[in-house]
Amino acid sequence: MTTRRFFKNHFISRTTSNSGFTLIELIAVIVIIGILSRAVVVNVGDVAKRTRSRNAVNIAIADLRYAQEMAMSRRRPVRFVVQSGSNRYYAVYSDNNETVMNSDGQPIDRTFNNDDFKDIYITDTATGGNLTFSDIGRPDVGGGYFTHSSVMSLNNGEYEIYIFGSGLSTFQEGGGRGCGC
Repeated sequence: MTTRRFFKNHFISRTTSNSGFTLIELIAVIVIIGILSRAVVVNVGDVAKRTRSRNAVNIAIADLRYAQEMAMSRRRPVRFVVQSGSNRYYAVYSDNNETVMNSDGQPIDRTFNNDDFKDIYITDTATGGNLTFSDIGRPDVGGGYFTHSSVMSLNNGEYEIYIFGSGLSTFQEGGGRGCGC
């Protein structure tokens, strides 16, 4: 707004301005920031869950491979038991049910959906809960040799863990045939 005043034979022009933001503009910016921050929080939560799932898969595959290695190195069959109802798996020697220990001296015995594996569920898919590695590392289910099969599923098929007749353990996101990792 411009005003003109006469002062001692001179016209003086003065411009006044209202600088700042209106309340509506501030509210709009706050709403936009809130929407964007909500989207980031949701995405971070999904990433954390996928990371926990992938970590659980990698640990399960490592445990399967270690159980197989122990069967071959000790020349003793190892049974890998999956208990879907309790979200647990463990490995024991078939001849005396002695627990198989990993390289750190800890038993191969994992329970999911606890502090370390929150929201991770394990399901036996094709072994009837029992997979045995013979003393030469060959995977058997109920005394029958198989070419490849899904051994367990994590989070309702989000990840499928496969084992092949050669003993190679792999996984596939969303089911399907193993990736050969």
